Amino acid sequence: MLFFGWGKKIKSWIVDNEHQLVAHWSYFSIFFCPIAFGLTWHVRGDSRLEDKMISHDDVKRMFPITTPDIGVWNRYGLIIVIGGLFLLSLFQN
Repeated sequence: MLFFGWGKKIKSWIVDNEHQLVAHWSYFSIFFCPIAFGLTWHVRGDSRLEDKMISHDDVKRMFPITTPDIGVWNRYGLIIVIGGLFLLSLFQN
């Protein structure tokens, strides 16, 4: 059984028929509770010349209503669990 791990993950969204939005991040996890770091956003096209790295503000401009994100658990899961354990220990006895 793995109690800790690290690596890289990718999540993608379709922009149009020729382009794809890709989030790429590194993570570290303890007891299956991850924390993300180094999040970068990329737009990939049919041609490698079209590929470019963009900021999260550009992502918000591309998708103003439903902005893509990697999710709270993937981003802050380890912090959530540590905070929950801390709060639980405060209210003991």
